[in-house]
Amino acid sequence: MLCDVSLVSLISEFEKLKKSRRLRVEADECLAAIGRFAVEAHMLVSELGPRTPVRWMGSGVKSYSVMGGNPRHSRAINDDLFIGDHQDFVRAWNRLEMQVNACRRNQRLDGIGADEVNQVIYSAVMAWAGAVDVFQPSNGLAGTFFEMVIGPTISLLSGRPATGAVDIEVGGGERPESVKVDITFHGEFHGQPHTLAVPTKISTRERVSQPYVHARILESAFPGEYTTILCIGNENNAIYPPGAKKVLENMGVKETLVPGTISLYEKYVAHLDGLYYLDPPIRYVANTPPGFPVVKTIGNLLAEDLPSLLQPPNSFI
Repeated sequence: MLCDVSLVSLISEFEKLKKSRRLRVEADECLAAIGRFAVEAHMLVSELGPRTPVRWMGSGVKSYSVMGGNPRHSRAINDDLFIGDHQDFVRAWNRLEMQVNACRRNQRLDGIGADEVNQVIYSAVMAWAGAVDVFQPSNGLAGTFFEMVIGPTISLLSGRPATGAVDIEVGGGERPESVKVDITFHGEFHGQPHTLAVPTKISTRERVSQPYVHARILESAFPGEYTTILCIGNENNAIYPPGAKKVLENMGVKETLVPGTISLYEKYVAHLDGLYYLDPPIRYVANTPPGFPVVKTIGNLLAEDLPSLLQPPNSFI
């Protein structure tokens, strides 16, 4: 197995990319840098050799495997979504980046299908996640990179800069409070202010309340000015038989889902205009629970749904 030092240059580059997303770097330059980074991460994990299959114990028919082995291996990787061959990934990323730039300000990504878009972004995000899992386990790096991919992509397609937290005046001479939404795209629709807010989560689990609370605050402070969607990686969790050692041979994978909680938040807290996944739970897609927001893929978001989300709800062109 490659030694940990192989990740040193990638960690350094990751920190530079993370800072650049808030430094007014042009979106096309940012996306190109992210692409180069994703290619390096994919090359690193490609050198780990064949992935090891793990048991899928969730809903529907899926196939998962992990990079590395005992004692350090990656999270489960969806075999149907991950582009395993390195040169295939390079070509796929270049095609995606070219089409995003060709469609800048068009609001919709044309010339490439939603399924292909989803595979490319999934492969980029999971290559970095896998590299971190195997070589330097650390929380948060995969989720941050997911946000970094989504930001410039939507920025180029929408023609709106990718910004972050929203300041809200609380009155009484107090300093503004910040609602720390991951990405916001401020703009106008027919001369009126409108913002697409995009929190991102590599998985929601117990953290699904945050985007709902933020959406409620934004709608209360700026009625009719915000549309909120949530972009998510997956809802998978590694599980092991009771009492068994947490080693690769005993590992299984299933979803951790909270449909009742989401339905309650939708009814009593706020409305999200979509849950957009890289690897969506089949239960949410095939048998969407009552009172749920729309559940689709990131590919659907970029290739189909973005134009309607860039205008206020109930507006007509």
